[in-house]
Amino acid sequence: MMPPVSDRAPPPALRTPTLLDRLGEALDLGGVSCCQWKGHYKRSYWESGAGDVDLLVDPALSERLDGVLDRLGFKLALPTPEGLIPGTTSWFGYDTHQRALIHVHVHVRLTLGGYWTTMYRLPIERALLDATAPRLPFAVPEPELEFLIFVLRSVQRYRLLDLFTQGQPRWLRAAQPEFAYLLAQVDRRRLLAKLEELLPTIDIAFFDACAPPTAAD
Repeated sequence: MMPPVSDRAPPPALRTPTLLDRLGEALDLGGVSCCQWKGHYKRSYWESGAGDVDLLVDPALSERLDGVLDRLGFKLALPTPEGLIPGTTSWFGYDTHQRALIHVHVHVRLTLGGYWTTMYRLPIERALLDATAPRLPFAVPEPELEFLIFVLRSVQRYRLLDLFTQGQPRWLRAAQPEFAYLLAQVDRRRLLAKLEELLPTIDIAFFDACAPPTAAD
């Protein structure tokens, strides 16, 4: 069983539902299966509008998800031509209770990186959607898959300047609590099996160099 998130908000029944609570409930009622494929650890961050919510959805259900967002008052944001990321759309909604602007990314393709960097697609969308764990307000990937993606995102984030920085880059130090939280849930045998099955071009030795195998066997 996945341990509770350290900064998890009180259950919706004990507080006024946020806009994202209502979105999660509406998606469940509408039969729209999706998952928050990254960042769920920082709930207080993205729920306050300080960060983004990234939802992965089956392409066959993306129009239904868009419809739910529209009914809740979210507005589609159109990117500039150079800022377009295939398979990703952005929606903004205003949470009147929290007085916060909420930003939701809807993904039908799993892409790492931004338009200003080299982008990589991980063709594992189906695997993520087929193996989720229930959370509020959105389901999340199983621990091994979420950890795998977290490590690859961190590697992709490295810049040439970071290699010449004394000690760890600031962003990497800030990521350590989330790294430790995810790592504590990982079964190494399952992790290596998923890596071999889904991303066989990524060498295990390389992955271990990026994320030392200290998880429980």
